Amino acid sequence: MNQEIVSPEIISKIDDLANLVIIVLGSQNSGKSRTWNTLFGQKVKTGRKLRKLNIGDKCVDIFLINGSPEERKLSVGDIIVELFLVSGSPQERERYVGDIIKDKNPRIVLCSIQDIPEAKSTFNYFSDRGYFMFIHWLNPGFRQQRKSDQVVQTLLENLQPNSFIFKEKDGNDNPLERVNEMKNFLGSWAKRKKIIT
Repeated sequence: MNQEIVSPEIISKIDDLANLVIIVLGSQNSGKSRTWNTLFGQKVKTGRKLRKLNIGDKCVDIFLINGSPEERKLSVGDIIVELFLVSGSPQERERYVGDIIKDKNPRIVLCSIQDIPEAKSTFNYFSDRGYFMFIHWLNPGFRQQRKSDQVVQTLLENLQPNSFIFKEKDGNDNPLERVNEMKNFLGSWAKRKKIIT
């Protein structure tokens, strides 16, 4: 089910799509927030101000929502500002992703999504707004059993071909490897789009 970054079709789609969403997909308490905490090097909570994410000697501004839109019962559209992390899936919060992001159209979003059928609206939100999706599915989640991929396959089958990279990751492993993979992709993407400072 993993999709490789090197495909020329994917590179072409990355160039076509102006926005990026990095998604950590998993069940409740699977390690989604742990991933974001590792990415930032500290425990991160929802804030109302942009924060910097260092990528090597460069940085990008990020607005963080820790706890998924599903858990918060919000849509992503009601929360996001410029570069944004939605940690905690919209499904867990029972909220639509559009309610979290509000009327903004940030270039980069970091988002936790719960691996349940209701997550379809979150995926549709990003797909409809031209986001390339970099997805890590935590399976098994932290201290959890491996899950069937049927729900995840259903969530991904409606996405445009070559509009995403999907990788399955073990939530029990040290999150540093997956975080470094995210940072490398984010840094390359931001450099390609000339938005990294």
